[in-house]
Amino acid sequence: MINPILLNFLTGVFATIGTVAVGYLTFRGTKIKTKADSRVAEIDRANEQLIALTQERTKLLERSNEIIESQANQIEKSNHIIEAQSEQLKIYKKQTALLEKTIKEVIKERDELIQVLKKKNRKEAYK
Repeated sequence: MINPILLNFLTGVFATIGTVAVGYLTFRGTKIKTKADSRVAEIDRANEQLIALTQERTKLLERSNEIIESQANQIEKSNHIIEAQSEQLKIYKKQTALLEKTIKEVIKERDELIQVLKKKNRKEAYK
């Protein structure tokens, strides 16, 4: 049989080793938990920053879309103005052509009248 003193001694040694081991594991666990909590806090902060940046980016994209829409509306208005001016130019060209034709006709009639008056003046001069 095993000596009871030796048994008590071994029990005490193993109990001490067990207590130390439990204490060490508790310490390590606490240390790991603290590190994990710290990492979780860092990840939470990073997520909050990411959310804030995403919201800011969304606002910038919305503003950019508003500007693009505004520019598209301005371009459309400009196109309407250009079309109207093009129509006015066509009308102006037609009016100019008609005026030139009228001027040529008036000049022709004037020249004919001048010729008639010259003939009349010659006839009167010979009388």
